[in-house]
Amino acid sequence: MAETTPAQLINGNFETGDLTGWTLFNTVGSNTPYGLERGGTALAQAVSFDTVGTGVPSYGAEFEVGETAGVVGGGGLGQGAGIYQYVPLNAGQLNISVDIAATSPGNNADAGTFELLLDGNLIASDALNSISVSQTFRSTLSYSGTVAAGTHQIAIDMRRGYGMGYGNTPYQFLDNVVLTGTAVPEPAETLFLFLGLAMIAVGIRPRPASA
Repeated sequence: MAETTPAQLINGNFETGDLTGWTLFNTVGSNTPYGLERGGTALAQAVSFDTVGTGVPSYGAEFEVGETAGVVGGGGLGQGAGIYQYVPLNAGQLNISVDIAATSPGNNADAGTFELLLDGNLIASDALNSISVSQTFRSTLSYSGTVAAGTHQIAIDMRRGYGMGYGNTPYQFLDNVVLTGTAVPEPAETLFLFLGLAMIAVGIRPRPASA
């Protein structure tokens, strides 16, 4: 399958078969009388799954998130885990879309809340709520807005208000993290930037043109 994401976002469709380019993190909530609320995931890997619902599976990121400490048992938004990476952007319009899905081996009161964040700010979310055995939910997180030129953090996290399980709680999936808009550098622009930085790093100067 051809790479569908712009050049500056690494492995946005997880076709490397792993989480190359992304950094995994666990969420941490506020202190409660029962301790600091923390999240985690029993899984963080790329697997073949039909996240979009086309009937044709492709690689996507798979998780199994939930709370690991604090108030575990359905209170509030819950905690979990997510992934992020930093991308260089121009000033202008930025559009982000992420395909999401959840499935479960059993009945569960919380399939997960998916959150899209830009520089740590929540810009889109979708709460999938209760899920039945073998049921699959699919949706898309999307955002449109303007950004300043510079390096920005793109993150997606998944949270549940219940404990993190091992093979007996819902699974969450991400695929096709796509950036578009005038803020997204063209591939050629990104290539010239990298070449320029490489020349500076090794002390290479262009030769003057021959007389």
